[in-house]
Amino acid sequence: MRRELHIGGIAVGDHHPYFVVAEIGHNHQGDPELARHLKKIVAARDLPDGHVLVRADLAVRSPGDGMSPHLLDHVLGQRLQCELRRDDDLSTAAIEPPSPRP
Repeated sequence: MRRELHIGGIAVGDHHPYFVVAEIGHNHQGDPELARHLKKIVAARDLPDGHVLVRADLAVRSPGDGMSPHLLDHVLGQRLQCELRRDDDLSTAAIEPPSPRP
């Protein structure tokens, strides 16, 4: 039995070239700044309490319900005050407050 159907006048199925159907989200209207706000910073791997953050420790993921990636440079070099597991959201509660300046 030969399987075949037509999508927009194009034959799809056995003995036809691949046909890919995909959706491209455009919820940021092409604005890179808005796109950054639709993401959050997470741990790229398991991180122990007291660890000083470097770029390789962090990843950016969707949805944007956590710390915004525009703060990434501000958290680098900061020390964790709790352990984070891979893909845990980074939050201000997880980072030691900066030491007061003399």
